[in-house]
Amino acid sequence: GTITTGLLETFAFSDLGVPGQGGAIALSADGIVNIGEVNPNLIPIDSNVATVSIISNLDSVTTEEINNSGQQGGDVNIIAAGQITTGVLDTQGFNTLGGNIVIETDSLFSVNGTFLDQNGLTASVSSADNQTGGSIFIRHGGGPMEIPFVVGDASVNGTEGIIASKADNTIIPVRSFSESYIQDNISINTTILSEMTPVPPGISVTSSETITIQSQDTLHNQNRIRSQEISESQIDTDIAKLVYKLEENLTRQYETHLGQTGETPIKTLDEIQNELFQVEQATGVRPAIIYAFFLSPNGYLSRLPGSSDEDIWKFIADERINDYSYLFPHRYSEAERDASKLLLMVVTSQGKPVLKPTEFTFADIEEQVDNLQLSPDWGFHNNWVTSARSLYQALIAPIERDLENQNINNLVFIMDVKLRSLPLASLQPEEESQEVSKNRASVTVFPTDFPLPLMQDSNGNFIIDKYSVGLMPSISLTDTRYQDIAPARLLAMGNSEFEVSSSEHLSDLPGVESELDFLDQRFEDWQPIIRKENLFTPEILQNLLKNLEFNILHLATHATYDSNDPANSFIYFSGNGHLSLEEFSKLNLENIDLLTLSACETALGDDQSELGFAGLAYQLGVKTALASLMHVSDTGTLALMSEFYSHLEAGPIKAEALRQAQLAMKEGRVKISDGNLIVTEQAPYALQGRLAAVADHNFQHPFYWAGFTMVGNPW
Repeated sequence: GTITTGLLETFAFSDLGVPGQGGAIALSADGIVNIGEVNPNLIPIDSNVATVSIISNLDSVTTEEINNSGQQGGDVNIIAAGQITTGVLDTQGFNTLGGNIVIETDSLFSVNGTFLDQNGLTASVSSADNQTGGSIFIRHGGGPMEIPFVVGDASVNGTEGIIASKADNTIIPVRSFSESYIQDNISINTTILSEMTPVPPGISVTSSETITIQSQDTLHNQNRIRSQEISESQIDTDIAKLVYKLEENLTRQYETHLGQTGETPIKTLDEIQNELFQVEQATGVRPAIIYAFFLSPNGYLSRLPGSSDEDIWKFIADERINDYSYLFPHRYSEAERDASKLLLMVVTSQGKPVLKPTEFTFADIEEQVDNLQLSPDWGFHNNWVTSARSLYQALIAPIERDLENQNINNLVFIMDVKLRSLPLASLQPEEESQEVSKNRASVTVFPTDFPLPLMQDSNGNFIIDKYSVGLMPSISLTDTRYQDIAPARLLAMGNSEFEVSSSEHLSDLPGVESELDFLDQRFEDWQPIIRKENLFTPEILQNLLKNLEFNILHLATHATYDSNDPANSFIYFSGNGHLSLEEFSKLNLENIDLLTLSACETALGDDQSELGFAGLAYQLGVKTALASLMHVSDTGTLALMSEFYSHLEAGPIKAEALRQAQLAMKEGRVKISDGNLIVTEQAPYALQGRLAAVADHNFQHPFYWAGFTMVGNPW
């Protein structure tokens, strides 16, 4: 049936200065709902108010002005399968809180008219108060129809005037939103509602203060309508939507960071799984993509049941997880961000993705990450150990059984904010014994003297004992095609001495001579071309890349990243020569499968530097980049690079070569002895130049190897 009414009012006058309680108004019908003004509070400045709820299960809703303002504003909820058209929506709170506004429709939404709110704004929608303002949530179906929501034009899909939740949180005309948008507690979402549960309408008038036109006991506690029967195909659709939205949000973050227009095609779940299958067929490796992301406590996923995968996905479909505004904490308020929970999703070559909620909050993760990453003096303390284990419990332990069940041996992390600059190889799986913990707490020595058993778990394991690991910005931004690195053609260049410029103080790199000499001597089959010192210039690099074909480019030089301005991030050459990363990306790099930056220095600690590191390969226009998250000693860099290239020659994938190099260092099989570098796959190498006098030592401490990370395509 339908509901048609004129003016609806409920109100109460103040009694001895105590605000009266306006009555609730609730209307629900299968068909059209067409009503006049709705005013549950005839004297706004003098009363408190109640909720206005209007539902059309199968058709449209049309109302004139809804004024639910008062000393405390009341909520307004309008849900319809068809179009929603209203007059102004006013839920202001003149003394305490403004009311929340929720609009949801499969179709379009228009607000006609304006009014002057308490902040002097010409608004169509206002939930303002003298505090944070009521939240405003608008979900409309314009996105699938390619009809934007326009603030400043109510003729099709939008509002005539301003949307405001408080004086400093407004959306001012004219602004057009073709995609979902969040601004503090204002959310405009472009996804559509799915089928709604029919609610037979009925009418009852309970008192002069309350008008009720409804037949249900309560509205959904989140102002959503549950469907009763969810088909398998619908579950699959919702899974695919979540994967797509994660990819889209992550991809656009990187593009925005780099000043790009957002034109990268977003890969679907089917495309991602097909690419993983192709990698398996070509390499024999079993990869898994691990999405690690945070979810607001206000989102549905925060109420996921801790049960089977089927129950979790059923819950997602059941709750209609099409509102992705609750993803990604960079959009939240600080309090909401800190309370957001970490979720993990595992995508493999076949089957449904695995989704695992955790109890780790953003605040928990931030503390542990800071302990682990902001430690350029790792060697002088062991505070990182507890964080390495806590982060393993957050990122790996919840999904480890699923990984084992599918025989996964390669993990590719696609991370949310604060997680993108983790030294992944340092993560440890188990708790140590009390005796080991007590001994470790008393150790404050330099890493060369650090006793390995005091920093490992009870089995001596790190994450790399089970998995090769890598980092991607998003799979949509990554060229995942597998190309056997052999036969390789290597171009290796570097510089050991740097002049001091006005803006940078670049330390000398005495290990570069040995690093390049080792590559020249030991990899003759790769036809290496070596250029160093005064032959290491931007012009020579450009000419070599233009005239010869290489698939490995090794740069033993400083590379710095400016998180405030990516344009001020540089790769340095001999003398004062340098190229910005943008200039570098314009070189002839399309054939480069691997770019190694052996002396990269990444300034960690903010979201922008994370984007710069995790997106390094994409930004530079290469398939894969190998770089370090922290400054590593010359001898440590030489040791890792020598071992890495030896294993790279044997295959099958780049991430596995890095893993084998890190394991060899961790286990003490790579070391310096009597002026020689001892490696596992090659004869001892006599160190050159200043390194010839370096004292004997090993590289077991993760200070030497955990910071090196495979970024981009790890295969």
